[in-house]
Amino acid sequence: MSKGEESVELVSPIAERSGFLGGSATLLAQLRRTAPDDLDAKVTRLKELHPDSEVRTAFIELLGVAPIEDFPVLRTVFLKHFAH
Repeated sequence: MSKGEESVELVSPIAERSGFLGGSATLLAQLRRTAPDDLDAKVTRLKELHPDSEVRTAFIELLGVAPIEDFPVLRTVFLKHFAH
């Protein structure tokens, strides 16, 4: 890991807690920390606290960075919560 990458990792949690990154970025961070099997419950909770559009945007961003082996679960969760 380069020095620049290390700096980003150290600053990101601080920026996330302060709200500096904006809604979908902080939601994406929460989704990334969630185990695939727990995503359905996590998305349900996030939708109670945030606008559906923000949670949907974060979930779509998650699709761009998630490991390919998680896609069956991600597809199921996406269709349940956002395909209406």
